[in-house]
Amino acid sequence: GQLGHFLQINGDISGNEGDGKGNLGH
Repeated sequence: GQLGHFLQINGDISGNEGDGKGNLGH
């Protein structure tokens, strides 16, 4: 997700669909 892309604190919410900068984005 876009939030996971820009904010690590939102990684658990949208980082899964982000570029890896979110917690679950990894």
